[in-house]
Amino acid sequence: MDDQQAWKATYLMRGDKHMNRVEKATECPKCGSNELGKGMHSGYASMAPAERFGLGSKIIYIICTHCGFIVEGYVEQPKRFKKR
Repeated sequence: MDDQQAWKATYLMRGDKHMNRVEKATECPKCGSNELGKGMHSGYASMAPAERFGLGSKIIYIICTHCGFIVEGYVEQPKRFKKR
């Protein structure tokens, strides 16, 4: 499975209709491995709000430790992105 197919598999698995109840990732959609790890971007690689200057948040990733595919990513502090 190439990266495009893996993205489609992830989208179909979690698509828009399921975004209110995303399930915890347990398997890599690219290679099928269930060996997942956690990593993060922080410091200068943090995510910042687009509309205003302010503190950002670390980006947390769930990564397949077999093939390296990023299964999911999210910000650690989503409240920093709410409109004021």
